[in-house]
Amino acid sequence: MEIKHVILAGDSAGGHLALSVTYLSILRGFRKPDALLVHYPVWSVDINRFFPSSMFSVDEDLLSQPFLKLALACFIRRGGNPDKSPICSPVLAPDALLRLLPPMRIFACEIDSLRD
Repeated sequence: MEIKHVILAGDSAGGHLALSVTYLSILRGFRKPDALLVHYPVWSVDINRFFPSSMFSVDEDLLSQPFLKLALACFIRRGGNPDKSPICSPVLAPDALLRLLPPMRIFACEIDSLRD
């Protein structure tokens, strides 16, 4: 049985993974997905990069800043450069790479502490 269509979907870290896998497939010349569906994807794992919505995590119970710092430290391998890699931080993808993305639907809400 031949697979005709591939759609990647993910929520939060899964949305980040769907974007990263798609970037890697494009950069390495593999078949890219036919579409992406990402719900609250993580756009940047650079703890030193400030986004206005980061202020929501100051007093957030579930995604507090100490928890986010711990999660990011676990995610980034030793010596990684999240401030330079679109694989780690999809928001850093150059325009040439963005133009190669398949059709994508992004879902986010105004109270998401990681939305921008």
